[in-house]
Amino acid sequence: AHGNSQRTLVDRLTVKALGGTLYARGSYEHGDKHAWQASVSASKLDPAILLPEFPGKLDLKAHLAGQQLPFTRFSLQLQSLHGTLRSAPVTASGEASYAQGKWQFKKVKARIAENQIEFNGHLGRRTRFAWNVQAPDLARIWPQLSGQLDSHGSIALVGNNPSTQFALQARDLQFRDYGIGKLDARVDMDDATRTGKASFEATEITFARQLAFAQVSAEADGSLLAHTLQLKVKSPYGEATIAGNGELAKDVWQGKLQTVLLHPVGAGTWQADGIWQP
Repeated sequence: AHGNSQRTLVDRLTVKALGGTLYARGSYEHGDKHAWQASVSASKLDPAILLPEFPGKLDLKAHLAGQQLPFTRFSLQLQSLHGTLRSAPVTASGEASYAQGKWQFKKVKARIAENQIEFNGHLGRRTRFAWNVQAPDLARIWPQLSGQLDSHGSIALVGNNPSTQFALQARDLQFRDYGIGKLDARVDMDDATRTGKASFEATEITFARQLAFAQVSAEADGSLLAHTLQLKVKSPYGEATIAGNGELAKDVWQGKLQTVLLHPVGAGTWQADGIWQP
């Protein structure tokens, strides 16, 4: 390292870490902004040294930059990451930055075996975010996890006009002793009309490998200010159906349930007499 009163330069830094080698070079500005930047590369890093369940060998190239004044700014360009993780091929790339309470993501992509994820957007006071996930073999990503998952969508939270469109499908999900045979969820909210629809259905839900719910489904239609909703539950202990409408006024939700119907196993049918307002 060398420099002067204005700048410090590091021509080359070599560190042995995580079973591999890390190389870095960069600079630090001593002026008003306290800006810095660094180029980093690494070879044969083994995450198992920190996380024993994730053995592998990873190589990467990245560039980092930032400043402290007049406000904190940070950026990361992951030019490439490749190697193996839990015997599966891995690749990743993308950009992330932070400044004045706002996170920005550009062309973020990651792939583990057949599973891949992509996302772009920014998070902060104004949020716009889009993603696409295709994971046909979750067992290659995480220990004790199995099944299939697909999801795509976008979220925009700008002012008082939120917009959301997303879909999620999962099959044969299993994590330790918990499982879901089928999961389908969808949300479609229009920022122009401030109305939308949402639906959710899950089947064969198991806890401790025992069936807890044969089916759970829910639907909502309308806006936050006025909407209809319905919930149905089927389990080894019986069935339940709840339906009605609701509204949000002064940040307080109020509902009126026109249908409250219970069928406990061996106990006949129970039904609310008239409208029930919780």
